[in-house]
Amino acid sequence: MSRKFDLIVETALKRYQGSNFLIGDRVKFIDNFNQHDWAKAQPGLKLERLSELIESGDNIRISAVKAERPATAESGHFADVDNFYVDVVREAAPGLFMATQVFTVPQDLVELIEDYPNLSGPTPKGQVREDDSQIDPVEVSVDDNELSPVKQTASNEDDRKLATQNTDISTEVPAKSYTGKYLES
Repeated sequence: MSRKFDLIVETALKRYQGSNFLIGDRVKFIDNFNQHDWAKAQPGLKLERLSELIESGDNIRISAVKAERPATAESGHFADVDNFYVDVVREAAPGLFMATQVFTVPQDLVELIEDYPNLSGPTPKGQVREDDSQIDPVEVSVDDNELSPVKQTASNEDDRKLATQNTDISTEVPAKSYTGKYLES
């Protein structure tokens, strides 16, 4: 098989290997995250900012997945990692989830929002701009003053009008160039 196909299959199966979160996944916090042991050990300011993130109504995305105890290359037990931390960030605009304010939380505090096959999910109402475009045509009047388009040109009246008939370009001497043959009628 081709390497390109292998990459597609590996990417599709990655969700089922190890952690159930991937970078870019849309998540939400569990209902009683304040009652979790991890939340009880956190400073009040961090919990306040997490609450602001949740109540903002913006999408929350995963920006990184980290093992609680990283496996080392010498141990050979790469499958022994049993708990993960995830970095969550606010999606400031559709597709724009930068690390402006990153919160590292245990994976138990967030739930995956399954958006398959549409990976972006719905756009929050706070990020949708009302359509205020004007679609009713209005007749435009041109004032006849010194700066009007009619008086800005230094040409005569006949030069500003388009011809209504085809111009005869035939000549008495036939064209001798290669492209001149295309102009013959």
